[in-house]
Amino acid sequence: MNSFHTLSLFNFRLFKAKEFAFGPRVTCIIGPNARGKTTILEAIFFLLTGKSFRTSKPFQLLKHGESAFKLSSTFEKYKVLQKLSMSYEEGQRKIHHNGTVYSSHARLLGIVPVVVLTPNDVALIRGEPLYRRAFLDLHLSLSDPLYLYYLLRYTKALRQRNVLVRANQPKEMSIWEEEMGKAAAYISQSRLHFLEDLRKPLEEYYQKLTDRSDSLQATLNLKEKMPSFDYYKALWKETRSRDIKWGYTSVGPHKDDFSLCLSDKEAKLYASEGEQRLLASVLKCAEVQRMKKQLEVDPLLLIDDFGVGLDDERKNRFIHTLQEFPQVILSSTHQTFPSQFATIKL
Repeated sequence: MNSFHTLSLFNFRLFKAKEFAFGPRVTCIIGPNARGKTTILEAIFFLLTGKSFRTSKPFQLLKHGESAFKLSSTFEKYKVLQKLSMSYEEGQRKIHHNGTVYSSHARLLGIVPVVVLTPNDVALIRGEPLYRRAFLDLHLSLSDPLYLYYLLRYTKALRQRNVLVRANQPKEMSIWEEEMGKAAAYISQSRLHFLEDLRKPLEEYYQKLTDRSDSLQATLNLKEKMPSFDYYKALWKETRSRDIKWGYTSVGPHKDDFSLCLSDKEAKLYASEGEQRLLASVLKCAEVQRMKKQLEVDPLLLIDDFGVGLDDERKNRFIHTLQEFPQVILSSTHQTFPSQFATIKL
């Protein structure tokens, strides 16, 4: 079993210098608002993925008046104690893993698989497609290095095609469509396989949190069942004139979306707000299970503002379910948890 042990923060948001230790199973960070509960979870997530779930601008993570911050952690993996730290100064990152220095997280993604659930994740159910694409991209980048490679290649080639679209140069587009096609097939097929893998755990966790037998499915909205290189090449050739008229590439993985359907009804349209929040929790629980199976490594589950939007019965079911996960770190203002859960009070 793997375990995230300690976290040290220096000049990170409101913390000048602070260290926290976490229990091997479930740790509850308890305290009133504006004490830094979410910041602790954000720091863990940022250290492990290079991304914040609150901002896209790392300089906003600096404590007011400071010019650099540092995060350090210890964790156990394959029964070996390891160290991971990251410093940020003047827009530059330095990442140290057991003495080796890296300038980005690209080679370290998935070193400690992590899933985060926040109140804003209700956007995965009712928000714009970009939230769901980001969900797919992050999970697959953490669990498959090739996915990140092809995603970066696709994004670069798409940018070049869009330049030609706006310049009205259809003949020159084929070279970039060739590059995009190889990457697009891998991206969309990976997304399809991922959602198929979620089918069983989605239904399992929905039943655990509700005791209802309704079917819950996630479906990628694609016209082609298994898009190929040739499919995408033909599609972009067919849409060149329309894309030139509109000024952008109108089809491809950058437009993919998926929907969650509960008993064949799209949750975005028919589920109440409470049900949508529950479904976001179910989706993240299923993600943890899929990640563990895919990587054969115990993932870490972070939950910010535990149980927000859930009634007492579903909160209690969720608390019971948490004990099945390898390791959970959660924040809450006042929730009462079982005595066997470790507690950090702020």
